[in-house]
Amino acid sequence: MQRFGDEELRYLQQVIDSQKLGSHHGDMTPAVEERFARKWGAQYAICVNSAMSGLHMAVAAAGVGPGDEVICDPVVHFGACAVMYNNGVPVFADIDPYTFTIDPASIRRCITERTKAVICTNLFGLPCDYDPIMQVAAEHGLIVIEDNAQAVGATYKGKYTGSIGHIGVFSFEQSKQLATGDGGMCITSDKRLHDEMRITRLIGWLPEKRGDPAERWRQGRLGWNYRNTEMVAAVLMGQLDKADTILQNHRAAGAILNEALEGCRWLLPQRVPEHCTHTYWVYGCRFEGEKVGVELHDFQQLAAREGLSASYHYTTLTAAAIPLFTEVRAYGRGCPLNCPLYEGQVSYGVEQTPRCQELLDRLVLVGFSAWDLDFCKRQAECLSRIREAVE
Repeated sequence: MQRFGDEELRYLQQVIDSQKLGSHHGDMTPAVEERFARKWGAQYAICVNSAMSGLHMAVAAAGVGPGDEVICDPVVHFGACAVMYNNGVPVFADIDPYTFTIDPASIRRCITERTKAVICTNLFGLPCDYDPIMQVAAEHGLIVIEDNAQAVGATYKGKYTGSIGHIGVFSFEQSKQLATGDGGMCITSDKRLHDEMRITRLIGWLPEKRGDPAERWRQGRLGWNYRNTEMVAAVLMGQLDKADTILQNHRAAGAILNEALEGCRWLLPQRVPEHCTHTYWVYGCRFEGEKVGVELHDFQQLAAREGLSASYHYTTLTAAAIPLFTEVRAYGRGCPLNCPLYEGQVSYGVEQTPRCQELLDRLVLVGFSAWDLDFCKRQAECLSRIREAVE
């Protein structure tokens, strides 16, 4: 199956025939929003030009501003960036060392009277542990934002990720499970949050007043221009036509590599709880070679000799330790951390999320393709030979 083909072309032709290429005027964007919300179990969906834009809008809809804190995932930094876009203060929780996702107990320890929201990343295609996350959020009145960029189609206790928290943010960048080249989507079942995001996507205009220049600003607010195009919406329509097959391919590719590592005690695939389904954006493993007397450097050399396609560490540093946060490389003059409206104290550095840093030091990403299962089978054969050599 081709990544893109006749399905996408059919919808693209409809857009060309309409002569309306901008979502501000066309019909394809509202149609795909309605279809996407229905597919993933939400009341509302809003197309955006990227998941990063969606995270920015989601944090704004949560009411985050100067002096507010948002608890963030430490493996990736995108959620924390969205917090700083809104002049908020990111606070990094740590992870579970074997699922690689944010640890609910660590979230609880990070909460202060200034906490407004939590951003959880469904990492590599695996859901976070949402029952305790939603419980602590309910106790403290927090908005839960799911960064679901890497986990389209994953489920937690039978419910699709992105629809479990208050807002779900999706990416359709070229490498993602569903792709439009670039683009994204926000979903929610909360009308207030939907209305806030709908306004901020469209330069702060009230959408129902967009055709009336005299009225569209009267009740508007500060917003951004995060619209997608009708062509992007058309490609997404085509992707939705074959979404079930695409996701089946991702799971099949992951299953091939899981079989090769079954029972391995020193190269541990991302742990998938029984109540979760993983949609394998990438295939991550935790290296524990000390159990069999093998250093990571030795494994890398052996993997290269056996022809395994692999990369290491994903990111070298936990997000809590990158200079963007440790040196406050944002708006200058120390903002938003040294803001007169911020009355808290926050610290950044490796020591803030030690389990995340340990994982990154051990992380092995095995080469993976949902579009070439023969490649995955060859990768599995390489893993089997490596296991024989080590064990």
